[in-house]
Amino acid sequence: MNKRFQKLPAYLLMLAWSILLTCGLLRAKSPQVTQLETEIEALNKDAEYETSLRKILEFLSSNHISDEDAYYGNLCLSSTYKYISDYDNVLLYLDQAEVFAKKIVTNRQYYLDDVAYQKALALFDIQHYYEAQVLMEDLAKNNYENLDMRAQAMLLMQEAYLSYLNKNHEQSERQYDLAIAKMRITSPCDLPIVYGKKIALFGAMGDERRMREAYTQAFQNADSCQISKYNLYAAEMMRNTYESMGNYQKAFRYFTVYDSLNTIYNADGFKVKLQELEVQFETQKKEQAIDLNEKTITSNRRLIALLISAIIALVLIIALYITLQLRRKSEKERRQSQLFTAQLLNNIEIERKRIASDLHDSVNNELLLVKSGLRKDAPEETASKIDGLMNHVRAISRNLHPVLFEDLGLQDSIEQLVERVQEHNRFLLNAEIDYQNCLNSADELQLYRIIQEAVSNIIKYSNAKAAIITLNEQKEKLVIAIKDNGQGFQVAETLNSNASFGLHNIIERSKAIHGKATIASSANGTSITIEIPIKR
Repeated sequence: MNKRFQKLPAYLLMLAWSILLTCGLLRAKSPQVTQLETEIEALNKDAEYETSLRKILEFLSSNHISDEDAYYGNLCLSSTYKYISDYDNVLLYLDQAEVFAKKIVTNRQYYLDDVAYQKALALFDIQHYYEAQVLMEDLAKNNYENLDMRAQAMLLMQEAYLSYLNKNHEQSERQYDLAIAKMRITSPCDLPIVYGKKIALFGAMGDERRMREAYTQAFQNADSCQISKYNLYAAEMMRNTYESMGNYQKAFRYFTVYDSLNTIYNADGFKVKLQELEVQFETQKKEQAIDLNEKTITSNRRLIALLISAIIALVLIIALYITLQLRRKSEKERRQSQLFTAQLLNNIEIERKRIASDLHDSVNNELLLVKSGLRKDAPEETASKIDGLMNHVRAISRNLHPVLFEDLGLQDSIEQLVERVQEHNRFLLNAEIDYQNCLNSADELQLYRIIQEAVSNIIKYSNAKAAIITLNEQKEKLVIAIKDNGQGFQVAETLNSNASFGLHNIIERSKAIHGKATIASSANGTSITIEIPIKR
């Protein structure tokens, strides 16, 4: 595939996605999903992304939402991360939405096609054209039967762009025309996007007349819909296309149109580009007159070299500044994400503790009262069943929240876990603990949950005969390892499958306490290692 790529301006990319990713396509939704989407759309428009993410995570943590609601909630997460250009999370939550789509019985293929459509657009944005094309071809096999006409038009536009990159100009033009026909019916205000792409296509074909016609069409549609950003986009496409053709005079002319329309971006940033076009234009004129005045041309070339060096230096400074800003933004977002995860896990533990308390103090006491109220001639089997129920309630309560965890601490709680596992399973489990209480109580509880999850996975899936838990507190870090001699599994494949919730739970809880989880597995067994830095 041809690697050339003419990027859309950031503001146009954001506008297109704000239209496409409004948490899913048209479908009957529950009232709570409709309310959530309305709130998230308003928050994202105001750049309140932290509040937006918190609201979505609170919605998804509810125990009263359906698989369809969870599907739309994950689409909302993907949409919000799109606003901050975090494509890793955009694709992550589209994958999560796909997991819930597969659980929906009615119209399941609609939801799966919806996710595939939005994945294709996201992959296209980050120039992963091959993966995007595979998804688009799969959707085309069924004639886009689960996509509305606007979505079909957007996919046709992307396919046309791929044909343009591959220099298949005639096919690209036909596909653009099909996209225009569909878009004119369903969303005429988006037509300037397609006409803007046709400007680049006709430029590659060397057809200036049709370039101007496409520009006029884009401008007229933008005016009729009163979308000034599309006017700006059309002017920029003309400028870029003429510049790529080497016609700097006309590129300069359209830059002045673009500059007059631009009320969004910093004017100083565009002055640099204007100076560059002026220098290139003057250079072109001077090269045409080289035979008339050799000495003047030589002098001007030296001046131009100095100007170009200054421009390059300025560009490098700007690029360095932007890179530093992006790094700071990325670090801030990482910290915010980690904070959200920690707060969510803490809220879950509080709720677990409340439920465990209710089970122990209410249900268990009620069972005790029932047992004490049995008549003396009641069968012993009845009392035995009540004892069994009481033991079952106690076990559930312990799993929800370890008894006296705050009093016993991490080490004693782990040792109790080891005793319970060996008591109820044909399984040898040992613990070697060298721990001097370097973590706070909240982090200890999260670490206990990680160990609990790892042991549960060993019992359920590994067919292991034995396992060992080790805690080794070193000078600068605490190292936790859970190893077994079971059958092992493919780590990468399992993490990417639908059956990896427990492993992801371990990874996310480790991040929440500033640790890093490493999972290794082979036919000889599995090892999960967590390293947590210690702040002395």
